[in-house]
Amino acid sequence: MQSSWSDLVRAQDGLVTWQQALAHGYTPDAVVAQIEGGRWTRRGRGVLATFTGPLLPDARLRAALLSVPGPAALSHRSAAALLGLQRTADAGPVHLTVPYGSSARGGDDVVLHRSRAFAHITVDATFPTSRRCTRSSTWPSTPPTPARPCGH
Repeated sequence: MQSSWSDLVRAQDGLVTWQQALAHGYTPDAVVAQIEGGRWTRRGRGVLATFTGPLLPDARLRAALLSVPGPAALSHRSAAALLGLQRTADAGPVHLTVPYGSSARGGDDVVLHRSRAFAHITVDATFPTSRRCTRSSTWPSTPPTPARPCGH
């Protein structure tokens, strides 16, 4: 069990959700003891950092993704920065897109966008993102559709 916990913490940039901590054998009192003891810190709705200090850029993005129940993907400025299309994602809120009808809520540092085409516009990766569409100065010959958001 310790190995899977360590793997989870490492894979998620030192961040876990309350549910993940409980699923790995922590009791609610044990989680609170970690927080009150200064070993863990709260980092958004239901998200815990298993370290102290500031969040690095990747951890900041991960915290936003973990704070949303269900599927979510980095989008807009946050996805552009991750893909190298914009200088940085450090300043301003993290932008996430969720499926239309999701009960997810934004927060102080999270802006939510909803999409009916969520399944068609996302890429499953280390950080889920919306697709990067490349196009010339004119629209592609095939118009965009939910199944082909870039028109290719």
